[in-house]
Amino acid sequence: MKKLFLLRFSVAAFFCLLCVLPALTANIKIKGAVKDKLSKEPLIGATIRLVGTPAGAVTDMDGNFELNSTGVLEGLYDIEIKYVGYKTEVRRKVRVENGKLAILNLELETDAHELSDVVVVAKKNRENEYLRRKIAKGYNLWDA
Repeated sequence: MKKLFLLRFSVAAFFCLLCVLPALTANIKIKGAVKDKLSKEPLIGATIRLVGTPAGAVTDMDGNFELNSTGVLEGLYDIEIKYVGYKTEVRRKVRVENGKLAILNLELETDAHELSDVVVVAKKNRENEYLRRKIAKGYNLWDA
C-alpha cells in the first residue's frame, strides 16, 4: 500500500514539475542594429550572443538583428557583440523579461593595429633559368 502511494505521488509530482518548468522559462525578444561607430555604416554578419546561454543572432544586410529564444530564464544577462576587425563589446546586465521586447542599438569601434614594414626579397632561381635556356634551344624535356 505504501509503495503504491509513493509511486502515485512520484508520478503526480513529475507531471506537476513538467507543467511548471515551461512557466519558469521566458520567451525573450531582443532587437536592434549594429553599426560602425565612426561611419555609422551597418555591420553585416556581426554576432550577438546572450552570455551563458545558447541564444544568439547574426546581423542582416542592414545591420539589424532579432534574437528570439525560448528556454531562457528571465533576469540580467551580459550581451556580447563580435565582428571581425572590431573590438568586442559586452553590454553588462541587460534585463531580459518574458514577452517584453528589449531594443539595443550598438556601435562598435574598429580594432586597427599598425603593422611594421614588410620587405619582399626576390632571388633568381638558377634551375628555372637552365630549363628556360634548354627549351629556347628546342630541347625536349620529356625525352631526357
